[in-house]
Amino acid sequence: GSMVRLPNKRSDPGYYDTVVNPIDIMKIQQKLKTDEYDTMEDLKADFELMVSNTKLYYKRGSPEYRDAQELENLLGKAVGSVMAGEDPSQTLGDREDSDLGEFLEELFGAIMTAADSTEPSRLLNIVFQLLPSRKRYPEYYEHISDPMDLKTVAEKIQKGEYKEIPELEKDLQLIFSNARSFNEPGSQIYKDAGVLSKLAKSRTADCVASLVARQARGSRSSRRQSRQVYSQGIAALQYEDSESESDEDSDLEDMDGSTDPMWKLYSAVRNFT
Repeated sequence: GSMVRLPNKRSDPGYYDTVVNPIDIMKIQQKLKTDEYDTMEDLKADFELMVSNTKLYYKRGSPEYRDAQELENLLGKAVGSVMAGEDPSQTLGDREDSDLGEFLEELFGAIMTAADSTEPSRLLNIVFQLLPSRKRYPEYYEHISDPMDLKTVAEKIQKGEYKEIPELEKDLQLIFSNARSFNEPGSQIYKDAGVLSKLAKSRTADCVASLVARQARGSRSSRRQSRQVYSQGIAALQYEDSESESDEDSDLEDMDGSTDPMWKLYSAVRNFT
């Protein structure tokens, strides 16, 4: 919708005649990345501007207007929950779109709980949680052109960056293909990567089918409150050395994304819209 990305100037020039100060979710994300918000109130003001712009341009009763009105009603509560150290998605998370977040967590949780079939106490995900240290293993980065780990995936889940379940699977498969590319066939890591790759593929298909079915029914989740959220803990993990973070989009957002209250509010609003 228009709150996620502003209308195209060519196809909808009237929007820019009506709205003096356009802003959307993507612009707010960019301002967060470049540390332009000094206070939570500054961030809240931009969300309020986004809402008022939408209500100004779109007709009362339109889907865009209703979405903006609903967000407006919940925004104050979401800010309050963030400042109280609570999860704002519990305030904003009762919309249909938040079902995507549930299934992203379900797929991620399947990887986090997968165990060795011959040794059930050994979880397979451990070695894939954090990329190797650049200082200690420079050869890894010479061999692997597109590094990825579960921490980075978890951060992207927390920030609402995945818009479709297959996008999450793509990053998971990158982790496992990198592992098989770097490690010897027959090694434990190589075998574990193969098992998790197959699991990710099958569970992605299950999650996509379930999400489509739920959206077709128009039903809401009855188990969202009770499911375990694995991404929050993995996103908070620390690298052995700061240089070992992946190069892509890993600056302030990755270091602060899982704990910074502004990022928490952004993620909740982004999932809502």
